[in-house]
Amino acid sequence: MLRLFITILSVVFVFFSSAQAAIVTYALTSLGGNDYSVEFSVENNTLGAPIEEFTIFFPVGDYENISILASPLDWDGLAIEPDIGIPDDGFADWLALGAPIAVDATLGGFVAMFTYLGSGAPGDFLFDIIDPNTFATLESGVATLAAGTPIPIPGAVWLFGVGLAGLVRLKRSH
Repeated sequence: MLRLFITILSVVFVFFSSAQAAIVTYALTSLGGNDYSVEFSVENNTLGAPIEEFTIFFPVGDYENISILASPLDWDGLAIEPDIGIPDDGFADWLALGAPIAVDATLGGFVAMFTYLGSGAPGDFLFDIIDPNTFATLESGVATLAAGTPIPIPGAVWLFGVGLAGLVRLKRSH
């Protein structure tokens, strides 16, 4: 019985845990009213290849007036407005014209500006890492608020903790 429980717990843990090839963080600055600037930093920690292009998405109905304020040297940025008529999300896309983000390297200075139409402050942003030659998505994820913000414990850790507590209780009852 204990072996079956451990096997099930292991399968669930592996199934729900995920590796992310890139870490994208952001720092948000209020410009007054509903206008914000956001600076992204991209860490290529396990992709195994340089990052040459990435896209940050701005959901339709929540954002407007998206523009690129700054890009690192040898990177080109492009901003596209959300289109409520399609409907389709807007995005900010950055392409390396020179040196890409090498494996185990981090590059910041990707800055966009926008008007937030939602309530409160803008939340996390979805991103894609793109192969600029094939336009294939190499990785997708969620950008998270940069340092100084509490990091939530992933669900897999909670699941492991509950399973471990169950094992301890099961052992004590025998």
